[in-house]
Amino acid sequence: MNVELRQLKHAVAVAEHGSFSRAALELHLSQSALSRSVQALEREVGTPIFLRSADGVTMTDVGRDLLRHGNTMLQMAAELDVQIVRNRSLQADRLRVGIATSTAEGAVCDAAAEMLREHPMVAVEFRSGFRTDMLPPLRSGELDVLVADSTLFTNDDPELELLPLEEHPLVILVRRGHPLDGAAGADLPRIFEFPIVAPGRLRPELLTSLLQTQSLALAPQARQRAMPAVMTNSTAAAEMLLLQTDAVGALAPSGAEKLVASGQLVPLGAPAWLTSPFGVIRTRARALSPSARVFRERLFAAQSLRAAADRRLLGKWFPAARVSA
Repeated sequence: MNVELRQLKHAVAVAEHGSFSRAALELHLSQSALSRSVQALEREVGTPIFLRSADGVTMTDVGRDLLRHGNTMLQMAAELDVQIVRNRSLQADRLRVGIATSTAEGAVCDAAAEMLREHPMVAVEFRSGFRTDMLPPLRSGELDVLVADSTLFTNDDPELELLPLEEHPLVILVRRGHPLDGAAGADLPRIFEFPIVAPGRLRPELLTSLLQTQSLALAPQARQRAMPAVMTNSTAAAEMLLLQTDAVGALAPSGAEKLVASGQLVPLGAPAWLTSPFGVIRTRARALSPSARVFRERLFAAQSLRAAADRRLLGKWFPAARVSA
């Protein structure tokens, strides 16, 4: 048979809609042009693939077999087309990523590294800042995508699209020799006796919960301390503060693994509510560039691996159970 992919696409649309008129609207064709295309396919096959009636169309047995294989052929053709166009376009593409949460840095860098190994001609630009700082350049087109706390966005926004990534746990850490060193599993109010370093702006419900817990601290100074004492979107800055002061902070376990292994930081606990939900945000009005599409795919895979590594590390550091600090 000399079957064209275009004809298969038309027949699939008719089968999905059960109507030539509705399929023609979706395909932006006239009903007569769609009918001629399907008739040409039926002549090539040598038998009808649709039974037509006043109520619409139903598929024949031959039609079902044909379109089952036809769908596979269309999917393969689409994937081949994407790969060819993507590889050609990626030769001189530029990727611009906004990072509005430091806990996403590991997965973002993993994804970018994988992409650059596959497409070394792509130029990558990272910008870090708070969510409110990153939204204007995202909306104006200066950024392709923004990685940020997914709880601060909804898909109800007509201008922005959010794709959530797999949530991962965080761990509470202090420096070796800290007054809380050796107090793993201590009551949470004790940490408010020391400055709190937050990895970015805390989402409202988490901040409310922490403030309520802070009010239970015994020392008056602990109850009155600024919460958090430091906000930073830089993992490196958070680590330096933890290493040089008596501050208490929360980091992704995989990000803190080397400092814990070297004995410089000590994990105190990982309460089940202490997580970092984030996602990829883009503007609906602009199609993603080829490099942005590749990056987003790699980021989903990288974050799944990071989340699995984080859970493994918590099982190693707290073998009995997730510690509810």
